[in-house]
Amino acid sequence: MDYTSQAKAKVDAERVKLTERKREIERQLAQTAPRDVGLEPLKAFCKSVAEGLESLDAAGRQKLVSLLVDKIVAMPDRLDVFVIFLGSEGEPGLMVKQEFGLI
Repeated sequence: MDYTSQAKAKVDAERVKLTERKREIERQLAQTAPRDVGLEPLKAFCKSVAEGLESLDAAGRQKLVSLLVDKIVAMPDRLDVFVIFLGSEGEPGLMVKQEFGLI
């Protein structure tokens, strides 16, 4: 096999590896990409949570917040609150960031 044929074989083999890697990355991206579920299900969920909160005492509300809030980041001019909504079985959850400006 001459030099050109060897070089072409190496390039072809590398192309196969890169194509496989690209497919794997695309598959991973498809699994982790945010889904557009629309606002209506989220609005309905928020309404049901608000109704449920009315029946909770202070300890119950504190427990609920600790389950939903993933983290709070204090910035000089605002608080960033990251809330997690768990997905149903086999479905990914949703993380929402809400900014609160400081007075």
